[in-house]
Amino acid sequence: MREFSQPPTIYSDAIFEHLAQEFKIDPEFHAEVRTRLEGAGDVWKRLGGGTTDSLRPGEIKKELQQVSKQAGKLYDRLKALSLDANHALMQSHERIGQAAAPKDLEQGDLQYPFVAITEGDPSPVAIALQAKDLSKIISGIRDVAEAAIDDQKTGRAGKKSDDALRLWITNIETIWIDILGRPFSRDVTDAGDPISEAARFCVEAFKPIDAALPSSRVLNAMKTRIKATQQKPLEDL
Repeated sequence: MREFSQPPTIYSDAIFEHLAQEFKIDPEFHAEVRTRLEGAGDVWKRLGGGTTDSLRPGEIKKELQQVSKQAGKLYDRLKALSLDANHALMQSHERIGQAAAPKDLEQGDLQYPFVAITEGDPSPVAIALQAKDLSKIISGIRDVAEAAIDDQKTGRAGKKSDDALRLWITNIETIWIDILGRPFSRDVTDAGDPISEAARFCVEAFKPIDAALPSSRVLNAMKTRIKATQQKPLEDL
């Protein structure tokens, strides 16, 4: 079994063991499933899951405008660097990258100029950024902030908790289908209690994250996700 690069914070040994036994998860998948569950829970929290107080669109827009403005200024300054200043920046970038301790990279304690890639593998893989990537990243931050401002105008941003729950369900669907190879079906009783294995798993797996959230919210998010994946493109109709 693979060890966590960081200690689990949501699914303790007892909690995960209960899930594994209840849903007959093969031991060979325990480490992968547990790591993915932890990651899904962390993403839910980062996206504001469970929050009830939200800023007004105008307040959000003001914060985003500051990010866009500052990123734009930094991007312009980088592009305007003299050859000597740019050379000095690149040398420092290379020196800092070479000085990184191998143990830090292995343990996932990554700092500039490294980033961690975990898609498809619970063990982080260190990727080194090049000095030329700096301006691209900063311009990307500016562009994303501008897009977020537009989202506030058009209403695409939506509620934070809903967005967080939608992404959590998507991550659970990946675990259920890609790792366990089981159908992601949602069957419930007339009273709204989960019947199908996938539906029961979603409800039980979410309890350690936020036990106060009604199971109906989890099941509704699951219903929305399944409906979205079953819709066919117009050209296929």
